[in-house]
Order: sequence, then C-alpha cells, then structure tokens
Amino acid sequence: MLREDRSGSGLITQAECTTCLDGSGAADDGRGPVLWCLAHARATGHTGFRRTRTDFFRASCEAP
Repeated sequence: MLREDRSGSGLITQAECTTCLDGSGAADDGRGPVLWCLAHARATGHTGFRRTRTDFFRASCEAP
C-alpha cells in the first residue's frame, strides 16, 4: 500500500530552462519557479522550460 507522506514538506516544484539548463531551484510553492521562468525569459529570450513536481509517499506491506 502507498500512502501520501504528510509528515514533512508538501509538493516541491522546480523549473529548468531547456535551452541553457539553468534552474530555479526547488521551492515548496509553485510561485517561485514561475517567477524565475518569467525573469529568465525576459533576461535571456529563452522560452522553453521543464517543470518538475515532487511529492512524497510511504510504502507499507502490511494490511490496513
């Protein structure tokens, strides 16, 4: 059984430019990476980005 792990951080979001591979760094809110993409696009003219979202879970082999 897989269960969402709520004991630590929630969803982690980061973005990476697909042209130069510069990245936003990880953030526990989606706003930081979005603002980074907009600033990076304005500064460089790069328009392609990869967004990665990570969540956490725990596995158990025991019956509920």
